[in-house]
Order: sequence, then C-alpha cells, then structure tokens
Amino acid sequence: KLVFAVEAHRTAVQALASGGDVLFTGAGDGCVRQLSVLEDFACSDFFDAKDPVHSLVVRGKNVLVGCTRGRVLELARRRAGGRVLRQLLLGSSALARCLDAEPPEPGARVLALAADGR
Repeated sequence: KLVFAVEAHRTAVQALASGGDVLFTGAGDGCVRQLSVLEDFACSDFFDAKDPVHSLVVRGKNVLVGCTRGRVLELARRRAGGRVLRQLLLGSSALARCLDAEPPEPGARVLALAADGR
C-alpha cells in the first residue's frame, strides 16, 4: 500500500537516514534533503554537498554525509539547514559508501568504508 509519494531529488536517492521526526535523503544530485515525518513528509533542503551523496548517518544532533571524491562531512543540524563542522578526506577517487559513528562524545570515532570510484 502506497502511503506517500514524495519527489525530493532530481536523481535517484542513494542514501537514507532517520533523525527521529525527520528523514534525511541523499542523492546523485548532491543534495541532502529532510522530510518531516510529522508533516506528511514535507520536503525541504538541508545541505548541498556539491558532490553526489552515497551515504548518510545521523549522529546525535549531527549528520554525517559521505560523498564522491572521498569526502565525509559532519554537519550540525539546524532548523535552516546544515553547517559543516568538519571534513574527512579519504582520497580523490574514493566513494564513501558506508558510514557509522560512535555517539558524539570527546574522542568518538567515525567509521567510513570507501570504494574505488574508478
């Protein structure tokens, strides 16, 4: 049974992460969008990564975004969108396919699995 049909991106969604009342989506168009679960999945822009998005993880009040060119961004969640807190570079030909992270505490680790993009 189809509950909602939502068009959030110009290209196929490649990543999905739950942030409680908000569902985050990432796609080949480089955009990360947020869908409000409480408002019938109303869609709004969260962040433009400028590169195709391959993975997403919600980490407390932050969102990790894995992109092509080996970039992993940690974004602070704000009402008006994300703000880059830090960037991890895995290598220019890498695709950040999978991400995981420990709870956001001092010394917490971010785990990234990269695949060669060639």
